[in-house]
Amino acid sequence: MIDHGPLPNLSRPFGTRTIPGVPPNAEALGYSRMSLRDKSAALECDRSRGPNPLKIEIPYCRFVQTATPTRRNGVRRSVAAAIFYSLATILYPLIAQGALIPSEPDHVISLDGTWRFKLEQAGGYDSAADHGGKPMPIHAPEKAEPFQEPKYMEGKEWVDLKVPGNWEMAGYSPATYNQPDNAIGLYRLWFEVPAAWKGRPVRLNFDGVQNGAEVFLNGKPVAVDEPSWGRENYHESGWTAFQVDLTPQVKFGAKNLLAVRVTKNTRSANLDSGDYFFLGGIYRPVTLFSIPSSYLPDVTIQTRLLEGDKASIQVSTDLAGSKEAWLTMHIEGTHSAATRGKIENGHAELSEILDHPKLWSAEFPNLYTLNLQLRDVHDEIIETVTKRIGIREVSISNAVFLVNGVPVKLAGVCRHDVCATEGTAVGPDLWRKDITMMKSANINSIRTSHYPYGEGFYNLCDELGIYVVDELPYCWCPTGEADMQPAFEQRARETVRRDKNHPSVIIWTIGNENKAGRNLQVVADLVKKLDPTRPRNVSCMDGEKYKVELSDSHYTSPSDFEKQVARARETGRPHIHLENPNTWDVRLAADPGMYEQWGPVLQRTWEACLKYDSVPGLFPFEWQDRAVVDRNPSKLYYYVPETGINLLKIKGIVDAFRNPRPSLYEVKMVYSPIQIGETLDQITSSIVWFPVTNRYSFTDLSVLYLSWKLMNGGNILASNRFHFRQAPLSAGKGQIALPEEALSRADALQVAFIYPNGNEVVSHRFVLKETPASSRMGSDLPNDLPIPEFNLVTRVTAKKGLWREATRYHARLENIKMDPPSARLLTELKEVDADILVGTNGQPVGKIHASFANGEFSYHLDWSGKRAEVQELGWAFHPPRGCDRFSWDRAARWSVYPPGHLGRARGTATPDSMNVPLTRVDRPDAFDFNSTKCDCNWASLTSESGQGLRIEFDPKQRFHCRAGVSEDKEPGLILFVNQQVSPPDDISKPVVSDLYLTLKPGDTLEGRFRVGSNQVVR
Repeated sequence: MIDHGPLPNLSRPFGTRTIPGVPPNAEALGYSRMSLRDKSAALECDRSRGPNPLKIEIPYCRFVQTATPTRRNGVRRSVAAAIFYSLATILYPLIAQGALIPSEPDHVISLDGTWRFKLEQAGGYDSAADHGGKPMPIHAPEKAEPFQEPKYMEGKEWVDLKVPGNWEMAGYSPATYNQPDNAIGLYRLWFEVPAAWKGRPVRLNFDGVQNGAEVFLNGKPVAVDEPSWGRENYHESGWTAFQVDLTPQVKFGAKNLLAVRVTKNTRSANLDSGDYFFLGGIYRPVTLFSIPSSYLPDVTIQTRLLEGDKASIQVSTDLAGSKEAWLTMHIEGTHSAATRGKIENGHAELSEILDHPKLWSAEFPNLYTLNLQLRDVHDEIIETVTKRIGIREVSISNAVFLVNGVPVKLAGVCRHDVCATEGTAVGPDLWRKDITMMKSANINSIRTSHYPYGEGFYNLCDELGIYVVDELPYCWCPTGEADMQPAFEQRARETVRRDKNHPSVIIWTIGNENKAGRNLQVVADLVKKLDPTRPRNVSCMDGEKYKVELSDSHYTSPSDFEKQVARARETGRPHIHLENPNTWDVRLAADPGMYEQWGPVLQRTWEACLKYDSVPGLFPFEWQDRAVVDRNPSKLYYYVPETGINLLKIKGIVDAFRNPRPSLYEVKMVYSPIQIGETLDQITSSIVWFPVTNRYSFTDLSVLYLSWKLMNGGNILASNRFHFRQAPLSAGKGQIALPEEALSRADALQVAFIYPNGNEVVSHRFVLKETPASSRMGSDLPNDLPIPEFNLVTRVTAKKGLWREATRYHARLENIKMDPPSARLLTELKEVDADILVGTNGQPVGKIHASFANGEFSYHLDWSGKRAEVQELGWAFHPPRGCDRFSWDRAARWSVYPPGHLGRARGTATPDSMNVPLTRVDRPDAFDFNSTKCDCNWASLTSESGQGLRIEFDPKQRFHCRAGVSEDKEPGLILFVNQQVSPPDDISKPVVSDLYLTLKPGDTLEGRFRVGSNQVVR
């Protein structure tokens, strides 16, 4: 039998338990009773041991069995393992309690820094094709290296590696997507334990190791609080924190060797891997700490709102070590005296009632400091625990989601905890940057897709005010395997244990897009038992199926919301949309103008969410590109040498470096909790009125400033700001008294609601009078302007393996009949007829007739080919050389845009704005020149002096324009004038089907616009 050292002392007896999987006639079948102190040898998964039969002794169940280990996916396991796993689900909630990291800095040491590292890669690198969805076979070196021994001599393969960090990001193996490779990382660190800690238990907290961690100290295995698969010094759950008890092996006042074997491909790695890069290593902080011999292993804090503007704070805790002690609780910043209670039978519960509490919400993230003191029978302080808490209550009433008794709409987003340069080893700087950017864009909630993040993230969400939907890490994995139940339960326990006291966490969501299976019910029941204060959700499931409080669906079209709401009202379960709508990959689009075209997708879906009180919120997928700049020369996927990006998709609202894309402004405007009417309701000589809707749940608009400025020709004539009162969840009118003389001269009034910290919620410009044009159409055409080229691009978009691919077909004209036949310039043309050919073989699909007369270009298209989706249809003009200024005026979606934003109503762009990598959008006017400006009134391509081509459109038929570069043998600049530019063909298409064009046999299309020269008005 293997000796695993002493097990934790249990303060409460186990009593009699029924063990799932153990036959009721176990003793009759020859099984024997074992006590817990007899320990267990059911730890035979250690691959370093030979194939000899093992004696399996399961603690606290009635059997002893001898079995020959078998292999499954390359992992040796016992035929008795399933019984042990069933037992583990009963024992671990009682024995895997860990400890709280002390508040006193004298008892805490960070082990972050430079460690020694060696990579083992069994079987070599795997190809990209191996990572599409099937679990990788597990391979390991034939012989385990004794790197944990203090006398072990490091060879030349050993290097320095930063912890926290991913070994892929340092270049030691390729980044893999969805599934792991068979890389194994060996870590060693020499560190000193203070002599002053002697007599105190010494522990180690790992906030995240991907995926399996086998831990040794001074050459010996050390006990993990909740060991995986029965291996005492082994933890297998890459996204959850765990602790290790170092006490039996630690040397005080001396150097100690910590050794960790990190295995990326494990038996349960399929739960932790998914639709993202799966990176190995010790990637979150490692903390060494000591605690008193008697201590609080865990604290549960729950708050409830009471009548009469009161709230209760309830604290529940167990005691480890001593049998007798007292617990005191005090909340700083209140007039309440400390609450004191005796710990009996190893357990204590204290409560305190607060009058007029400052409640926590994302709008007002009020926090209190809670101090707990553990005292002995002589009233001496044994341990002090300090927690930042928020008083808030989440509830559901009549299928409406409530925070603090008030309906709340979650203007959310799905985020991955990864960045381009650091992989998953991210920390407070990135978290704060993301949260700050999100709040500036009126995002109030985050779904932690598809796993829990580092603990510091939740601290910042508490502090800065963000609602969190905390996701338990089961992504794209089987959920029906009984022998995987312990892995599901362990991840649930560890997630809830660490995150349960954060006020920002308002929902537990169980997994991502899994098929139905028994383990989903197991987890749902366990989470309810561990934390009954928050609603639960099982991804993509009706809430009634697993008896949870919320229903969920992904990528539901707004037209289907009404049916879901009817179901919600029937069952009393709100229907949330935790992945909806989808953001677009620019590579499937015509050009980067699609970033603005995506705005209506979000807007229409959000309007449906606002319409129904049983829809708590939306979470577009996704916040940033799932992309990394790993330094390994082998790339398994799409790779952008220009930026070093290794990625699958380019579809983030921001890029992987956190540069905002144009769609971020769409999010800000659509999600804005303050909506300003499009036009002024009334205007006098000195007062204006306009509609205002306050969608905040708790914020009166008097908290913000209403800022205004009167403008003429872009110059500010007068400005001011004041506090404007309007209650939350109400509509009213804004009133501004303006200086009469400035108002009489102004052509625009711009208003904005701004927080005292300078964060602008929304801005709107009212047009008071038309401004003189700075340019106009001249009747003469630019010199030597050729006849425009017909521009038709059809496409077929289909999923191919991991990718969605768009195959584009550029049409060409044949049998061209010109009138007059010699016409080459537009000014010479009267009419032209031609056949349209599309496809690789040039199949005829229709006819085009075009004419030019009196400055008007018109055309008629007859389609006779097969059904075809149009990406763009229109004409391409080649202006004279030197015309490199693209200008436009359009019916924009918003009246105010950030400087350089490609969606602004009017502007001028230059070709240099094209030279921006799609994966690093590091200038505000990125893609301005070559992005489609929809619904143009006019567009021009001119020289710096303003001379060149100008095209104008009827308000009843506005065209979509962009500039670009000719791909002809003689390159030059082009002005595209398109009647149709379709967004990417993806799962959000039904939301904005009117933005697409599909041609069918018998369809006709007509268009017309005026062509002339641009003239600058002096």
